[in-house]
Amino acid sequence: MDIPLGKFKLNFGKGPLVHNGLLSIYEQLGTKDFWHIRIGIDADRGGKTPEEFVLSRWRPEERAAIKALIAKIIQGLNGQN
Repeated sequence: MDIPLGKFKLNFGKGPLVHNGLLSIYEQLGTKDFWHIRIGIDADRGGKTPEEFVLSRWRPEERAAIKALIAKIIQGLNGQN
């Protein structure tokens, strides 16, 4: 939630400080040394808590922005800039 919607960060061996899903992956792999692609979802939460926000449905414009960003990331990973 600290990255603006439609933006991303690529880091090696560095992810969010607290994220249970990643903690499980770290435990299974036995390492944190892999690439993390962090996709921004920050938007107007409309008074929702962070938990409510990340579990709520995306608005159509948010969904479109995320789909476009994922396509851009995949193109970049495939070397198709």
